[in-house]
Amino acid sequence: MKMTIRSLIFAGAGCVCLAARPGFAQNHGFYLNAEGGVALADQVNLKQFFGPTGGVQLDFDTGARFTASGGWNFNEYIGIEGETGFIYNSFRKIEASLSHVPMMANVVVRYDQPNCNWIPYAGVGAGGDVSIISLDNVTGNGVTADGSEATLEFAWQAFAGLRYRFNPSMSIGAGYKYYSVDGASWDFAGFNNSIRIGHANVHSILIEFNMKF
Repeated sequence: MKMTIRSLIFAGAGCVCLAARPGFAQNHGFYLNAEGGVALADQVNLKQFFGPTGGVQLDFDTGARFTASGGWNFNEYIGIEGETGFIYNSFRKIEASLSHVPMMANVVVRYDQPNCNWIPYAGVGAGGDVSIISLDNVTGNGVTADGSEATLEFAWQAFAGLRYRFNPSMSIGAGYKYYSVDGASWDFAGFNNSIRIGHANVHSILIEFNMKF
């Protein structure tokens, strides 16, 4: 996966765009971005479920991620943006799910030249994450929990991808995002921090659409 993304970026940066459209491409100003794709969550350490759990590791099924962002390109190389969206993964073997609502500030670097329709990019971001755990009559340590609770935690991400510009204002492409959230805890049934997990890490492969204004 890492080699594939890296190869795409270098290929885009070094391309000789024989089919490039003439004219000046908009490489500064406001833009909007929309993304959707699969979310592959790493194992998470269940540290507490109404009592100690002995370091139980929980697996996830393949989930989905949808993202919307808006930002400002200062020039053809760098921009900043705000991002939100929704990440969903269900736990394997138990009737429960873990979801995330990112609230990120990103810095994006890219190679956006008027004589090249391929636009490689990469970036990093940090901010808050609304972590939502949903349980459907899950039992552990003699307690059955049902319902959903949310908490706010710190999160950061790194990403890279490649887009193709099919007119001066719009481009489509694909990218990879690594998203990491600090360990979270939730209050259930009147008990403080009754459920607690370690870091949650999600790998996303996304199709995206970008529009400049």
